[in-house]
Amino acid sequence: MRIPSGRPVFRLLGWACGPPVALWALRVVGAQLFFFAPLCCAVLNHESPAIHIRYRWAWSIWPGTVHMRGMVLTSQDRRVQWQLGIDRLTTSVSLTELPRKLFHATKIRADGVSFALRRRIPKYQVTPEKVEGLPAIEGFPAIPLGEEGPDYDIPDWNYRLWSVWLQDTDATSVRQIWVDRLRLEGSSHLAGAFYLKPVRWVLIDPAAIEGKDLVLANNGARVLGDLDLALRVKLGPFDPRGMGLETFLRAADADVEGKAQFEGLQALQRLFPGERLSGGTGPVRFAIHVQAGQVLPPTSFSAELSRLMLRHGQLAASAAGFSALLELPAGPPPLEAHARIDLRGIASSGTRVELVASSIHGLPRDLANPLPPRRVQIDVRGGRIEDARSLAEALGLRDRVQQGKGTFAAHLEGPFDHLAGDARIALRDVRGRAASAALLGNLAADVKVNALDPARGADLSGTRIAIDSAHEVHDSGEEDTRPGWWARIGLPRVQLRFAAKGDEPIVDADLAGRCRDARPIVGLFARAEDLPGFVRGLFAMDDLSLRGSAIAGRSWMALRKLTADGDGASVHAALRTDPVGPHGAALLTVRGVSAGVEVSPSGKSVHLLGPGSWFDDKVAQLDPARELDTLPRARRQGPRRRTVPVQTAE
Repeated sequence: MRIPSGRPVFRLLGWACGPPVALWALRVVGAQLFFFAPLCCAVLNHESPAIHIRYRWAWSIWPGTVHMRGMVLTSQDRRVQWQLGIDRLTTSVSLTELPRKLFHATKIRADGVSFALRRRIPKYQVTPEKVEGLPAIEGFPAIPLGEEGPDYDIPDWNYRLWSVWLQDTDATSVRQIWVDRLRLEGSSHLAGAFYLKPVRWVLIDPAAIEGKDLVLANNGARVLGDLDLALRVKLGPFDPRGMGLETFLRAADADVEGKAQFEGLQALQRLFPGERLSGGTGPVRFAIHVQAGQVLPPTSFSAELSRLMLRHGQLAASAAGFSALLELPAGPPPLEAHARIDLRGIASSGTRVELVASSIHGLPRDLANPLPPRRVQIDVRGGRIEDARSLAEALGLRDRVQQGKGTFAAHLEGPFDHLAGDARIALRDVRGRAASAALLGNLAADVKVNALDPARGADLSGTRIAIDSAHEVHDSGEEDTRPGWWARIGLPRVQLRFAAKGDEPIVDADLAGRCRDARPIVGLFARAEDLPGFVRGLFAMDDLSLRGSAIAGRSWMALRKLTADGDGASVHAALRTDPVGPHGAALLTVRGVSAGVEVSPSGKSVHLLGPGSWFDDKVAQLDPARELDTLPRARRQGPRRRTVPVQTAE
């Protein structure tokens, strides 16, 4: 009988392939049983909640290759909690590294990805504001409480935490990346590598995100819409233990390019809790390159926003337009970053400004060790004061100014903490009150800015003030019919101290100049009709010289021994006003005869004086350094006069 020639071949193939096929089939069946049985989750989640994985369905046909559907991976350490969700996943998992508590996945192909991370908050720091807007992490409470007690640096011999190494990742349809309150939504493409050994090492090398028509939100409010983004980030490796901001930035490289529509200032409300922001929509473009914390060329950022609104307490401000351009162009060294920022059509508290233009040169390029800009220039153009009363109230000078209109402009330039320049303000028909006197007239000031530090204060020495056509206005509304009063005052010393924590702005100045007569000075204390007849003649003395010093805050003002002399007559005055009322004293002398005038919240009194120390005693009592306990002692000016009261008339 004839035997078919092919049968031994098939037998040989069966003997050769049968065992591997059987082993493969046994492995496939075992893998499916492993994935479907509780054993898989029990092995992988042995360290839960430090690391926890769940999935809807998983299988493996080829050794080391795993297919999953509906996978969710969560983890936490002392500082953060995070969650990675993937709808469809194909990857190769190194099973041999699982016993070493290393989840090492390579050739990761994912679709439908979402990622969320939130920082843990110490229990004593938890507030509704800090919890609001944080992502929910599966398996953890809504409030991410931090572990109490000092950080425990786990020694290597006792290290038991799981590590995650995701290598050669390519993810499509990335729906969401949510870190604390910042959320990137849309459909983007993510690629890169990620390694995390909790409390030991972090590495992103690199990660790239690309997408169109994305949305960036902060605490649920849209910040950027229609976002086209190309981002590449390399981070680390670094040890997170005791890491500061400088160390983090030195370990970071980033390249980000894109364009978007800025959705409005209200999205930044949380960054400015004391303000109310709205408006400010418009296009933005950016191309930023950073290496080891250093900004590299070519880098640029531009924004063109419209209709900005800001409200701080009772103060409201608006701007018709805002534009910003920042550039670090490519070219031969030395390279310098510069920026230009313009605000147009500003309106606030009865004031309008056509343009505030600023240019900044020498912007810091080292983000880890930023330095102030090398030079700043600021120009204020087309300023108009339409209601001086509203402006004064916005500056905290309530009930000091009743009316007035005018114009202003300014120019400043120099290092950011030492700006210099000048400003000009002109007011007409301005009506103001000091103590019991109210004046109506025109005022112009040429302000000389020798040094301005926005964080500390300014030196305005050399400022000059001109007052013209001024008249005293009585409470009844009746105006002084005598010729208009004028003054030309120079301020050889002016120091402006800005508000510090728990303090208020203060201006301290010396003054010298000339004035028509002593009407406004005496009017601070008494009306001319209340004075003895021989003293009234003081008002007719023309062209008086003026010198003294003053200091003022928002709610108070003090004159330190103001002196006016001329043609056989003189006035020496000291005054302090505060919310309680005026406190002051004036010494009036005409041809050797003196009279004293006192003013207090309870009323006024006039004294005919002889030799004695009445006025000097009053000046000592009114010394602002003594009363306010925060200011330098008043300097004594003018000759000392020894007077004693011999008669009193009220």
